Amino acid sequence: MRGGDEDEAGGPEDPGPVDPGPPSSDSSDGGYGPPDGVEMGLRDSSFDDDLDDLDDFGDLDALGDLDDADHVTGRSGGRVPVHPDDRLWRHPSEVASAGLPAASNDARPWPRHRPRPRPTRPVGPGQRLVAVGLSGVVGALLTAGLLAANGNLSRVEVAAPQPTSTSRALDIRSSAAYGAAALVAKVQPGVLSVQSTRVGVPTTWGSALVVRPGHAITALHVVDGASSIVVGASDGLRTARVVGSDADTDLALLALEGPPIEPPSVGSSSALRPGDMAVGVAAPATSAIGPSVTVGVVSALDRTMILGTSVLRGVMVLDRPVPAEGAGGALVDASGDVVGITLPASDPSIQVGYAIPMDSVNDVSRQLLASGRVSRPWLGIEGGDTSESTGANVRQVRPASPAARAGVQVGDVVTALDSAPIRSMDDMLRLLRAHTPGDTVKLTVSRKGKPADLLVTLAER
Repeated sequence: MRGGDEDEAGGPEDPGPVDPGPPSSDSSDGGYGPPDGVEMGLRDSSFDDDLDDLDDFGDLDALGDLDDADHVTGRSGGRVPVHPDDRLWRHPSEVASAGLPAASNDARPWPRHRPRPRPTRPVGPGQRLVAVGLSGVVGALLTAGLLAANGNLSRVEVAAPQPTSTSRALDIRSSAAYGAAALVAKVQPGVLSVQSTRVGVPTTWGSALVVRPGHAITALHVVDGASSIVVGASDGLRTARVVGSDADTDLALLALEGPPIEPPSVGSSSALRPGDMAVGVAAPATSAIGPSVTVGVVSALDRTMILGTSVLRGVMVLDRPVPAEGAGGALVDASGDVVGITLPASDPSIQVGYAIPMDSVNDVSRQLLASGRVSRPWLGIEGGDTSESTGANVRQVRPASPAARAGVQVGDVVTALDSAPIRSMDDMLRLLRAHTPGDTVKLTVSRKGKPADLLVTLAER
């Protein structure tokens, strides 16, 4: 029962201050305990019950009253003395009424009671739900770990989206240990520097790839019209001459003087996909400083490149620009095989590079080595794309051409070649490159909205 409530109800009169008397010499707490015969009122079980009933907010006033020394009494009715250090926060009249001696600096600490445990708050239904959920997750993880340890969980499959070209590029560039240096070392002996001289024209620099012992392939615009050509190999400089060239791919085959040089490993470009790793290796003018290397990815396939007055079709686009000395250099895939011949963009401000696919390079070098020229099939039409991208629009048919003899007319739209769909003029030219002169193909055209199949025997251009 609170002291204040008892006074208001007319309870026993306050007996006044009690003299604590001299401290006992055999007291275990150093003599600063309550007087003999007086027990602390805090030990009263009814008082403990009152404390247990207090919550965090509702009975703060009751706790405030309990701090008051006037309401802490002994069982004998005497008042418990106030701790000497309480003078720091109590009113002087309260200290005097307690009969305390003057404050001293050597006062020993008042014995402390064991702290009362904080009342436990009730758990709400939301907390129970969270606890149950967390326990379920932990249990599932522990179960999966035990199953895996026992061999009962053989495989866990996680479905993930396929990486885009951008993400693959970031992954490749962020990993210096991906093997670019090792790939360069594999092909570097077969990549030569090229120096061509023309009368009255500054020296042109580029690179060349050895395709067979004694022969190398380079960019045509590097050696076109040159009066002298010098290549730099690991064993020194040697002269070279042009065996043949192909303007449609900007390639030229060189015959090398001196000891034969073994070519690097060559792969196929047909398996390349956008996002695949692509390392460009070029030989600078001074071979002693090492190769020029560009690490990136293939951005696109089968594109058209404008190079001066020439139009190159079926080229690969790289996401990194190729340096000037990279004209005729090697494009290497992740396995270290050469999959293309690199070409820089005509405009240096264009931040992309190009490459002639190795499948085309192999075909061109084989024909140039055999005859000094490249033979390609000829259809004999000119045109462009349709606005709906549904075929190749025929705008002109050359007289006496294979197309004219087969009955192709101006205004026809070519929609398929040998049943392979055609969406643009580039599609048709790409399909034609897979044939040779003398082949007969089936050309499907749309004429005034009606389909027609025409057989065309290709000629040599």
